[in-house]
Amino acid sequence: MRLIKSSVEIIPQDSGLLNGYKHIEKAARNCYKSEDKITDTSYKQMMDILSNKGHLSPLEHCAIYLIMD
Repeated sequence: MRLIKSSVEIIPQDSGLLNGYKHIEKAARNCYKSEDKITDTSYKQMMDILSNKGHLSPLEHCAIYLIMD
């Protein structure tokens, strides 16, 4: 048996919907081990890929707060 030391990294999410999509992409690409493919616009394609595959669990890594008066 090979033991692997576990670790955790907290990745802060910037505010705004666009940054939410980018944060989801970071989570998904970490899962697929393709972090090197992140560009300024790659989140659009990643959203389509996740949707088509039905892999929606990365969406749980995004928080969006609405403020209503």
